[in-house]
Amino acid sequence: MADNYLEKKMEEHRNGTQRRTQRLTPAGHRPGFATLPYNVKTAFINADSAGILTKSIARAIRETGCRVAISCPDNGAALAQNLSCAYVSPGENALSSISDRWGEIELIIFITGNTVTMTLGRGTSTITKSDENDIESFARRSAELCVYLSLPDSNGRVFGEFII
Repeated sequence: MADNYLEKKMEEHRNGTQRRTQRLTPAGHRPGFATLPYNVKTAFINADSAGILTKSIARAIRETGCRVAISCPDNGAALAQNLSCAYVSPGENALSSISDRWGEIELIIFITGNTVTMTLGRGTSTITKSDENDIESFARRSAELCVYLSLPDSNGRVFGEFII
């Protein structure tokens, strides 16, 4: 019986018909999945509108596993619910109310028009839209830059003024 089993398995091996199992990384992800060392756990986004820029930045930061709170006057609650974020009523005490619930807010982003101001414990950056870019590409690139700048500190990391 054992000989038949081994012969059958050897024949499957030679024919290439053996069953393949999908391998996973040690973290349980499929091969090719990358995890960045994102240390920021809480973020607050205060925007003047729930437009494409706010949506792109909130989605990019939310996809890192960070808890995100959004505060904006128009359709902010719907945007927050759509992106699985917390919603905070806009006002002067929006940041303090989310700080009371979550503790320290590590990343604070203010979006006003086509300007994004990002404050992290180790620096502040301002991202401004240039006249050459459309709003979709500016939103995508700003979101990527916000995530990049909030990665753990490394040599050569620059904070300051960016024009995209």
